[in-house]
Amino acid sequence: MSGDWARNVKGVLKEGKMDLKTDYKMHVVLESQCPDHCCEFALSGSVKQLQKPCNHDHSLLCGRCNNLKVAIADIEATLHSDNIIYR
Repeated sequence: MSGDWARNVKGVLKEGKMDLKTDYKMHVVLESQCPDHCCEFALSGSVKQLQKPCNHDHSLLCGRCNNLKVAIADIEATLHSDNIIYR
């Protein structure tokens, strides 16, 4: 793992944390074409009583939400790789 990679991931995680603490709540609405901002989509998980199909497409992506997902996936991939250096 390089220092640049770690600094980059740490920066993205900090930005994601700030977004979740501040702006995210203003973007969440009952129905949104962005799945990360759509309450109906979020609440329609595995519990049958809470499921409600959306009447719209989820065709938009939020850059901030996506950056956080990419960073988390990158961390997971790095942890599962064979070239992890333990200190």
